[in-house]
Amino acid sequence: MSPELCQGVKYNFKSDIWAVGCVIFELLTLKRTFDATNPLNLCVKIVQGNRAMEVDSSVYSWELIQMVNSCLDQDPEKRPTADELLEQPLLSKRRRSSTVNEAPIAVVTSRTSEVYVWGGGKSTPQKLDAIKSGCSARQVCAGNTHFAVVTVEKELYTWVNMQGGTKLHGQLGHGDRASYRQPKHVEKLQGKAIRQVSCGDDFTVCITDEGQLYAFGSDYYGCIGIDKAYGSEVLEPLQLDFFLTNPVEQVSCGDNHVAVLTRNREVYTWGCGEY
Repeated sequence: MSPELCQGVKYNFKSDIWAVGCVIFELLTLKRTFDATNPLNLCVKIVQGNRAMEVDSSVYSWELIQMVNSCLDQDPEKRPTADELLEQPLLSKRRRSSTVNEAPIAVVTSRTSEVYVWGGGKSTPQKLDAIKSGCSARQVCAGNTHFAVVTVEKELYTWVNMQGGTKLHGQLGHGDRASYRQPKHVEKLQGKAIRQVSCGDDFTVCITDEGQLYAFGSDYYGCIGIDKAYGSEVLEPLQLDFFLTNPVEQVSCGDNHVAVLTRNREVYTWGCGEY
C-alpha cells in the first residue's frame, strides 16, 4: 500500500509505481520493504518512509538504487511513470527491440475448457456438459466411487461414479449420502477459493488458495485426519486445524491414505499404514 492509500486520500496509477518499487526492493534485499507487527504500525512506517533496511550499494549499482528510491518517493508526483521507468538506460538497453519479421506469439485467451469421462464400460471419452453454465474446469480427479472437478472460478463440484456400485459415505461433501449422478457444487465450501482436490477411495481432500485443507467422507481408516472425532463419516467439508499455521501446497490421496506437501516443504502423511 502506498502512503496515499494508508492516509485515505485521493490516489492514481502512481500507487502502482510505489508497488513496483516495493517488489524490486524486496527482490534486492530479500526483506519486506516495510515490516511491522500489526497493520496500524505498518501504515505508520509506510507514511513515514521508515523502511526495513537500505539497498546495499556495494552490491547494486547507483542507477538501480536510484530507480527504486524514485518509485518509493513519498510524493506521488515525484514518482516516475511506467514509460519513464522503461526509458531509463538501466532497462531500455536490456529491452529486446521488436521487428516486423518476428513471428507472432500465440496467446491463449479463452477461459473455456471441457471435461471428458471414460472407463467403467465407456470405452471412449464422452464429453461432460453438466457443470453449471459459465463454469470451466481447471483440475479433475477420479476416485473409485466418485469424481471431483475444480473450476476456473475456484469452486468444487463432485458427483458419483455410478459404475462403482458401492455405498457412499459422504465423500461428495453435500451433507448427505445421496448419489448425485451429475456434477453438483459443494455449497458448504461457498466463499472458499478451492485450488486443488484429490479423491481417495471413499473420501475427498481439497485445499484453498490460502493453503487451508478440508476433508470429508469416510474416516474409517483415519483419512479425514481428526482421529475419528466426528465418527466414522464426515458428510460435509471439515477444516483441519492442524494446518492453520502451516499452509498446504499440494495434496494427494491414495485409496486409504493422504500425503500433503506444505509451503514449508514438509511432507505429512496419515491414514491406513497397511503395506
